[in-house]
Amino acid sequence: MVPLQVPGATELIIILLNLLIVAGFIGGLVYLVRRFGGSDDDKDERIEELENRVEELEREKES
Repeated sequence: MVPLQVPGATELIIILLNLLIVAGFIGGLVYLVRRFGGSDDDKDERIEELENRVEELEREKES
């Protein structure tokens, strides 16, 4: 029977660094998709809210 070989500290650190790099890459992709991949309805609704807020501020400034 051949004993299982357990990697040493150096190998474990390299494996963990690779996992962190992959997780960061996937996280970055998810962020970009959520940031720039929103539906047009959401963007239109947000623009309308901002336009309404600008109109309110302009009215407050005039008074």
